[in-house]
Amino acid sequence: MKGVFRIKSTNWGRRISKAVIYYMSNDYYYFFKNLLSTFTYLKNNALAGFFVTLYLSCVSFDSPANIQPSDSLEMARLSKVLANFVKSNQLDEARLTVDSIMWIAEAKGLTRKKADCYYNYSLIERKRGNAEEFLKNASIAAEFYLEDGASAEAAKTYTYMAQMYIDQKNYNLAGELFYKSLQLRENCKDSVGVANNLINLGNLRYIEGKYEDASDYFYRALRFANEIGNNNLAGITLMNMANVLTQQKNYDKAVEYLEEALDYHRKDGNRREEANVLHNIGIIHYEKKDYERAKDYFMQALTIKEELKTDPAGMIKIYNNLGLIAKEENNPELAEQHYNSTLKIARLTGDKPGEAVALNNLGSLRMIQGSPVAQEFFLESLQIAQGLGLKKLILSNYDNLQQFYSSNNDWKKAFDYSQKYMMLNDSIFNEESAGKIIELQTKYDTEMKEKENQILRDRERIQLLRNRLLTLIAVVLAIIATSFYIMFRLKRQSLSQSRELFNKETEISQMKLKASEERNRNLEETLFAEEEIKKLQAKSLDLKKNELVSATMLIANKNEVFELLKKLAEEIKRADDGIGSEKAREMITEIDRQTDVETQWEQFRIRFESVHRSFFDKLRKADGGLTQNDLQLCAYLKLNLTTKEIARLMNISPESVNTSRYRLRKKLNLNNHITLDEFIHTL
Repeated sequence: MKGVFRIKSTNWGRRISKAVIYYMSNDYYYFFKNLLSTFTYLKNNALAGFFVTLYLSCVSFDSPANIQPSDSLEMARLSKVLANFVKSNQLDEARLTVDSIMWIAEAKGLTRKKADCYYNYSLIERKRGNAEEFLKNASIAAEFYLEDGASAEAAKTYTYMAQMYIDQKNYNLAGELFYKSLQLRENCKDSVGVANNLINLGNLRYIEGKYEDASDYFYRALRFANEIGNNNLAGITLMNMANVLTQQKNYDKAVEYLEEALDYHRKDGNRREEANVLHNIGIIHYEKKDYERAKDYFMQALTIKEELKTDPAGMIKIYNNLGLIAKEENNPELAEQHYNSTLKIARLTGDKPGEAVALNNLGSLRMIQGSPVAQEFFLESLQIAQGLGLKKLILSNYDNLQQFYSSNNDWKKAFDYSQKYMMLNDSIFNEESAGKIIELQTKYDTEMKEKENQILRDRERIQLLRNRLLTLIAVVLAIIATSFYIMFRLKRQSLSQSRELFNKETEISQMKLKASEERNRNLEETLFAEEEIKKLQAKSLDLKKNELVSATMLIANKNEVFELLKKLAEEIKRADDGIGSEKAREMITEIDRQTDVETQWEQFRIRFESVHRSFFDKLRKADGGLTQNDLQLCAYLKLNLTTKEIARLMNISPESVNTSRYRLRKKLNLNNHITLDEFIHTL
């Protein structure tokens, strides 16, 4: 036997020897098991996948007795096999490998391993593009993770599911899952996870166009990042905040945040994120048409990405942007050089969308130069875009081809592509319009339903108040009538001297009993009347609140008008050195007197405290270091004024209001479970 089984003493050799011994002893379970481990060790994924199938066929699914203590090591080995299959995109073999791990996990009652299996099933289905199965398996995985107390893994699973719902534009479900993930992270006291979840929620609100909500989430995430000293997280958060400001056309503030993010990443040595921030700063300068500075930042970002060689997609974007700048500066040779670099990288990395965009850009450039080669670029770009379903890029190619054939007097083809352009453009417009109509209709229905409910509630309150008032009037009339009746009875009894003394005493006692009952009834009615008076007083207080809000907004509008008048008077003053200048000076003095912020605040404070008593005292108890501006901001928040309205009243910018809100939260030391508005309204 030694001569027959003499194999070179290596790891895989020993495994083959053991497999042959198991085969000779008819133990096929361990025969296939050893062959599987051998080909896994040799990294032969195809044969490993084949033996996974044979291995499973030898396992009795209703015989847990077959499970050996070594199966925990087998699960670890199969996990490595799974990683290789997924990496090489052998999804069927990967699925079989997960099946084998699942069988062992179920036989041994390993809840955590079952959760991992369902999680791996979901990842496989996602790579297949099967969103429904991905969400189904991920949901089961999350349940098993929670059952096993693995909150961090459950939170991660919820986050992946939410990202799929964002891809499907189901923002409501995405938000719910992000909130679930956030709660689990908070329960685990995972500050990094909490910050990442807040960033996810901020990005979701950013996608929905709710920029103020997005900023609030990003501010909270930044606070967590600073508390734990995570420079990378702080830099990413600041970059997201800059994106919001860019959408609001506040470029200077956006650049300020990006430069701060740049410092964080440089301190942390995160070159990849440093390059991304530099790229974003370049985009802002490009938007401002400051092409020289834009090129400088793009080149800095490109240098880093070329050093790292880990982000070809980022390099493609930078080369495209550099090509656009060269085109704007009427330098077609340099633009062509950048677009060719884009095309080369895209083809090397298999980035088909990037390749299609590069071809389209090169075609546009050649068409401007009058070169017939432009047609070839457009047609090749169109073919790739059609295969990927990139409608916007298809539309651009149709338009370019129509222009190309028109310039070459090929009117038939120009007309054909013009028709295709119009049909696709109408299709895209209809899709976008339908989405917007559905969104607007949903918002309209929600608002109308809320208004109808509010009207019904108001009517019910009015009807209830009317009924109580009528009841009160009826009770008062009954009391008056009863009083007259008693007086009449007493008078008759006093005149009736012929009755016997016993009857008089009996009647008097009965009258006392009735009087006692009446007094009790009167007392109850009086208490009821006092309750109604309190409710009327509450309604009066509501009216005062409304008057206060109206007066406040009147002051804001007045200040805005006076500001315009002041600018006009200053222009008159500069334009006229005579009587007109003197009158303008008097007008400016009067406007300054009318818009005196201190006087307005004092008048507002007196009216505000008449409605919200002790409000400022409670604020000072919460934090004795609050300034007058802090008190003003709290009062305006109490009145539910918007950021723009507060900015007009305080004569500052909306961004300064947001900054003041953030600083006020820090002064009041509010935790993450309560917003500033909620805290103000509890006072």
